[in-house]
Amino acid sequence: MKRLIVTVLVLYSTANAGFFGSLVGGALGASSGERTVQQIVQKKSRMDKVNTYLWNMHEKGAYTKDYKFYLNYLEHSDAIYHLDTVAWVYKDHGNRAKAIEIYKKRIMPWVKIEKPEIQQKYQKYFQRISAK
Repeated sequence: MKRLIVTVLVLYSTANAGFFGSLVGGALGASSGERTVQQIVQKKSRMDKVNTYLWNMHEKGAYTKDYKFYLNYLEHSDAIYHLDTVAWVYKDHGNRAKAIEIYKKRIMPWVKIEKPEIQQKYQKYFQRISAK
């Protein structure tokens, strides 16, 4: 009888090892990667806040003295919409050449893999930035 119980337990645990192993692995992965995920979310959130801050200044046409600090920070982003904001801020401050460079080197190559409507949207923005 004991052999039967042991055999059933061994078969049951072997059959469910993948399930239990994934639970343990998921828990370990979540606890070890928790800090990294929080940092990425915080960084993204901060980038978005800076983007909104600069874009609002662009729309109002009024910049605070500290805009360059935030501009330099946002320029390190890889997000197309962040770089678009950076380009507009440069254009607003008379540096059209830098705005065009950002579009040519950092925005348009990535826009090529986006949906056609997004490609058209940023192509229009690029034309507006490029216009004298």
